[in-house]
Formats: sequence, C-alpha cells, structure tokens
Amino acid sequence: MSVFNLFLNYYNNTICKTPHTNSVRISETKLEETLNKDAFFISITTIPFNNHPFMVYGYYNNTILKILIPLGNKSGQINIRHVGTLVSKMASLDKLALHHLLRSTLTIREFNIFKYTKKLIDTPDSIFNCSNIKACQESTVKIHKMNITQTQKNELINKVYIQIKDIILEHLKRYFKLMKSNKFADAESYLKTQFNNIYYDTKGIMGHLLIFIEIYKLIETLKKNI
Repeated sequence: MSVFNLFLNYYNNTICKTPHTNSVRISETKLEETLNKDAFFISITTIPFNNHPFMVYGYYNNTILKILIPLGNKSGQINIRHVGTLVSKMASLDKLALHHLLRSTLTIREFNIFKYTKKLIDTPDSIFNCSNIKACQESTVKIHKMNITQTQKNELINKVYIQIKDIILEHLKRYFKLMKSNKFADAESYLKTQFNNIYYDTKGIMGHLLIFIEIYKLIETLKKNI
C-alpha cells in the first residue's frame, strides 16, 4: 500500500487541495482477484468519504498499478454519468475494475442507508431525522400538548417514531427491489411520490438515494460491454 499512500498524498495536496484536517485517510481495504488469479482489485475505503471508495488494480506479472478515484460530485471525484460514456472505449481489465468499484460502493451505501442508530432521529441529513418528517413533527406537536407526564409523552413520541421509521424502511426496500429488477423509471417515480408525501424537504435525501439508480445503470452498461 506504500504506492497508494504516495498517491494519496498527491491526491490530497494537488488534486483536492484539502486542508490537512480534512485530508482523505485509509480506513479499510479489501482484496479480490480474477478467477485465474492473474489480476487483483483492491477496494479502499477512506475517511471522511466512506461512501466513495478508491480502486487499485493491475496484473500480478506487471509492475504498472492503476487507480480509479472515487465516483461523486466533489473535488477529486468523477461524475458517474461521465464514466458511462467511456465504458465502450475501456480495456477489459479497466471495466472489471470499475465493476468491482461499483459493487463496493453499492455494498457500503446500501448498508449505510438501512443502518439505523438512535442518534439519527436528530441528525439533519438523515432520512430518519424527525424534524424533516411531516407525520413525526405533527405527532410530536400534538403529543406535547397532551395533559400527561413528560415520561408518557416521550414514550408516545418514541412509539410513533418507530412506526414511521418502519414505514420509511419498507419504502426503501420497495425502491431497491425495483432497482434490482432494472425498473429504474418505476423506482425513481416511486421514491419521489412516496418521499414527497413523507418529508418537508427531500433535496438532500433524494441526492443520496437517486445515485443508486445511476450506479445500477452503469453496472448494466458494463455487463453489456464486457
């Protein structure tokens, strides 16, 4: 990984020009190989951009290493739609590396989307943030006006919140099921319809969820070109 660390130093200082406190650092690595063991693909997740892994790859009998930088819309990342236009011109190994990168980012993102922790109820960008969920906010206001103890109010609010959270998770499962069936237009329509009814502001949420469609579309493009 010494070569990648050298690259990461260049990436931080020259490509991204990020302050030292915000520089990208290695978090985890995962090695995969071709069936005949002649090529390797190392997925590298980083801090702070856990959802945007790098991919280091190459042939074991070759001294040349290649690096795919993360997909995304920030400095030092590549717009996934631009990548799609280049697939037909890519070499076989590059396509395989891109496929591994996409699968890696899918696994990470899907895990993070469905992962629920108690603190997410108050996390502004979270899909589980109560203050952005219409039914959660409206129910909370009504409960606070009830002539009951604060403990009872908290119990009621928590009960309502769990019900709402479970509804959101069911919508997400339906969304992912449509995507995995390559019904991309249906998936996008379903998500927008349901979430516009659930949230006050869907802009940030939609951005994090609609990227999945772009990833699945690019995987399908790769399958047709490998």
